[in-house]
Amino acid sequence: MLIDPLSPEKIDLSQEASRPETRVYSNIELWFGWQYTDAPGRKGVCRMGDQWSYEERRFSLLTSDTNGISYISNVAVQATHADPDGVEVPSVFRDELVVSGTPFGLPIGTALDATWSYWVGNRRGPLDLNASFTDGSVTRYGRVVAGNKPEDEPRTFRVPWNAGDTGQSPQWGRYVPTQ
Repeated sequence: MLIDPLSPEKIDLSQEASRPETRVYSNIELWFGWQYTDAPGRKGVCRMGDQWSYEERRFSLLTSDTNGISYISNVAVQATHADPDGVEVPSVFRDELVVSGTPFGLPIGTALDATWSYWVGNRRGPLDLNASFTDGSVTRYGRVVAGNKPEDEPRTFRVPWNAGDTGQSPQWGRYVPTQ
């Protein structure tokens, strides 16, 4: 299951459902096989028990809900689930042209065809996040707040949106569980 059942709208992620040039995005973060490539020595998750690394931290995430936050001029958020305060709105695209200004790993202003189903907004209330780990455990984090500083939400840590992010989209961060 690559689309959360609580998504704003169900979409088909199969190859047959999209044009060949379309980028298809899951609203569940898939960390297996993941590795940051912006610096030498970064580790990735290749089998159960592995951990991926960023800076001096190691993470044993296999999957997690999306918890993206941008600080450009105003706050922008992207999440797997709607926040209980009803601040976020659905963002659903099916083979639609999108101009990059959000986390695609492309320079801002790049046009691409995309398919996705997220909740977005210029802010959000606290929200519950789910994650699975390489030890086989699953954890729910209740009422996670949106914040860009460690003291805002100590249960999450900011990592770049893209694996080889060399400043293409530094304003976006994924806030992942620290476990």
